[in-house]
Amino acid sequence: AEFPARSGEMRKALFEYGVSPNKIFDYFLAGRPVIQALTAGNDPVVEAGAGWSGPAEDVARLTGNLRAFLDASDETLADRGRAGRRWVLASHEYASLAARYDEVLRGVLPEAP
Repeated sequence: AEFPARSGEMRKALFEYGVSPNKIFDYFLAGRPVIQALTAGNDPVVEAGAGWSGPAEDVARLTGNLRAFLDASDETLADRGRAGRRWVLASHEYASLAARYDEVLRGVLPEAP
């Protein structure tokens, strides 16, 4: 099996309110499943169904996730890679972000005369 993209960090207060998705989104767009060990306020890997995730510094969980990856069929790996790509395009591509922003603004701003 080809190795997935990976992301791992120690516990840091920086991630308390979420993780910057830049690298993870790059992995998703490449259609690769992701294994990550990260404690943050959000978890795009889980939200997207794009791989395996566990808390930072949890060696047992990371080991289990690596075993699950190695035992996964090519079909499962491809499915998780596709899921990440679909999720990032549907949720975070500029056109979808602009449409959501427009919807929010139309809901709070008065109509123009």
